Amino acid sequence: MTGNAEKNSFDLEIEGDIGVFLDRDGTINRAGPGEYITKWMNFEFLPGALEGISLLASLPVMIFIVTNQSAIYRDLMTHGDLEHIHGMMEFEIVSAGGRIDSIKYCPHAPRDKCACRKPSSLLYEELAREYSIDLSKSYNIGDHTRDMEAGQKANMINILVRTGHGIASEAELATQNVRVDFIVDNLKMAADTIANLISCK
Repeated sequence: MTGNAEKNSFDLEIEGDIGVFLDRDGTINRAGPGEYITKWMNFEFLPGALEGISLLASLPVMIFIVTNQSAIYRDLMTHGDLEHIHGMMEFEIVSAGGRIDSIKYCPHAPRDKCACRKPSSLLYEELAREYSIDLSKSYNIGDHTRDMEAGQKANMINILVRTGHGIASEAELATQNVRVDFIVDNLKMAADTIANLISCK
């Protein structure tokens, strides 16, 4: 897996053009402030994460991960290290009944001033073009203010989770002009929210 999206080998038929875009660190797995997950042995799924992704996999949506991984350009890990982590992560997700349709990541540090690092919405827009996703009908789930900023730029439905940096982000966002549509405790509750919204349409 590379910084560009790769279609997985699953032969599932996905109906519709709705995407669910997940942040990784602090949303799917534990990561403390300033902590970089550079080895699979340090990767720990958050409570409700596997269940939430499994629920999303039962819905007529495509599931993506968009993540900043500046540890690469900080020389703390390689692209290969990250691909190994993501391969193991996807194995566990599939084993739990879920799936990930594609992953995009930004490897740059903030000092690089790249175009792809969140809060930029570039990686979301690339996935939308590649998979014919209507971003205005799609969902963005994350724990950080930059996740919500990126989702707003892409005109998506923003769901903030209180895991990871989420509680601090909730306080920060209360003073900022960034749209957050739902605030929930974890990824499972975010998936429940999406399932309820889709069932009402």
